[in-house]
Amino acid sequence: MKINTVTVIGVTGTMGANIAGIFASFGDAKVYCVGRDIEKVKKTIPRIVKSVKADAISHNLVPVDFSNLEECVSKSDLIFESSKEDIKIKTEIATRVGKSMKPTAISGTDT
Repeated sequence: MKINTVTVIGVTGTMGANIAGIFASFGDAKVYCVGRDIEKVKKTIPRIVKSVKADAISHNLVPVDFSNLEECVSKSDLIFESSKEDIKIKTEIATRVGKSMKPTAISGTDT
């Protein structure tokens, strides 16, 4: 399976940022970088680029907030959740992802 588009949820945290960088740099995937605050997500993009030491990946990183989660998920081959360690938040995200992902997509978490 070729992974062309990825959604990383919780991208402003250390794990989420690093995961987004890896997906963007290995395989040249388009990565939707999802966080609660779009301005914080935008400020995270340079940190992601720096973490993998590959300026060329910046065009693959698309900052979005939670209001666009379902749209991003529906376009993604892989969805990766890296949100705060709070069962209520993780359950809400899993529910939203499950309702929006295409049948051939893969969903994962770092917990």
